[in-house]
Amino acid sequence: MRTVFCFGLLALALGTVGLDFANAAVAQPGGSATAQSRRDAVRETTRRAWQAYVNYAEGYDELQPLTGSGINKVVVTAIDSLDTLWMMDLKREFKQAVDMVRGVNFQRVSGDMSFFETGIRVLGGLLSAYELSGEPVLLTKATEIGNILIKAFDTPTGLPVARVNARGPVADSVNVVLAEIGSNQLEFAKLSEFTGNATYQEKSVRVFDILSRVRTREAGLIPVHLNAQTGQLNGDYITFGALGDSYYEYLLKYAILTGQRDGLAGRMYTTAINSMKLSLVVNSSSRPDRYFLAARSNGNLEPTMQHLTCFAPGMLSLGSQFLGDNDDFVVAQRLMQSCIAFYRESQTGLGPEAVRFDYGDSASALDTDSLDLSQSASLARNGYVVSSPSYILRPETIESLMYLYRKTGDTIYQDHGWDAYQAIEKHTRTNLAYSSIKDVNSNNDKDNHRNDMPSFFLAETLKYLYLLFSDSKFYPLNEYVFNTEAHPFRIQKRM
Repeated sequence: MRTVFCFGLLALALGTVGLDFANAAVAQPGGSATAQSRRDAVRETTRRAWQAYVNYAEGYDELQPLTGSGINKVVVTAIDSLDTLWMMDLKREFKQAVDMVRGVNFQRVSGDMSFFETGIRVLGGLLSAYELSGEPVLLTKATEIGNILIKAFDTPTGLPVARVNARGPVADSVNVVLAEIGSNQLEFAKLSEFTGNATYQEKSVRVFDILSRVRTREAGLIPVHLNAQTGQLNGDYITFGALGDSYYEYLLKYAILTGQRDGLAGRMYTTAINSMKLSLVVNSSSRPDRYFLAARSNGNLEPTMQHLTCFAPGMLSLGSQFLGDNDDFVVAQRLMQSCIAFYRESQTGLGPEAVRFDYGDSASALDTDSLDLSQSASLARNGYVVSSPSYILRPETIESLMYLYRKTGDTIYQDHGWDAYQAIEKHTRTNLAYSSIKDVNSNNDKDNHRNDMPSFFLAETLKYLYLLFSDSKFYPLNEYVFNTEAHPFRIQKRM
């Protein structure tokens, strides 16, 4: 569940201290000459986006690339970009980011923080960069923000609330969603590992224990709305898109991180994915060869699929690799083809935020009578219509391409990623940096830009492109697991 970040926080002074890179060994990405040239292009895009942030939004959370200004005053883009800059061997830029982080004092933050977004971006970014670089200030800052975030668990159930501040949990944020409470276990496990304080991991992992006892209509598939005070479910909406997605991702990745293939998280993941394959993976009535990962509300199928949901092929591929279920990889390949199609069949070559597909006589079936001629043609030709046309520099399809390439070695996945990269350069590039666009089916680039460059563009989208064009031994998946913001953590115990 990745949203545009809004910390809403106080401005902070920034200092500068040099770094010693003499002993900072960086693995070589390798690969073919073609892959290297593509990787170099991605590296230059990253450098350009970073420099624009430094020039126009240093000290702010994110750059507004049309007006050359910043929004909200911490340094979220700097924190989110740390390991990307390190991975790409952009040493000067990494030093700039560390210098920005050095001046942040999270205890002086006056506003509320999103427990989820701050955890995956800020805590995750600091911990990953610390593990890669060994720079002590990054662990200091990670511990500082971790001590604030851990207060979210101070509820009768042990489920974390949605927002915290330096004083503690925000009382009116007890209505939470599944992805918020189930996507912090990697970060707190690493914080416990680095600090020697087991409390962080114990509190976060207890969430899995609580959720394992929830009885639902379909085994392992948990409705997304809950109350942190009572533990009660609010409604019956199930999705692998926004609000639910990264919970299932973290079940798998926590099992991988800790080497507990047969532990609680691994068992919960297997149960959930088996139910997902039975009830949520469906094909389009007009294009039976096209498969979609739907949602479900009160037992009725919702024939929608979000860009966010395109993380699922990568998750399934990773799961098949480490848990040994080949059927999961078959499903991953089918869903991957649909996610690729969302890009290839748009006018810009970029994937829309969401689509709707036709699926039999479901209660929420697509109303074909309301479609205009172009939509009807799209439905017949592609098996879906675009329901939300924006592209906000999201990473999920590229992320999944990377995982499938790593599993198969098939360069077709690199080629699809290169197509996406070229479309990003062509249609999202602004005079200063890169921006989200309003409509993937508009070629009027001048009026199609939005005034935002989310931090996950640097943290995830560009990083996954770089990894896609790198050798599989570069940050190998049997040594690193990536959090939902693409921050790599070294696996604690190999399976």
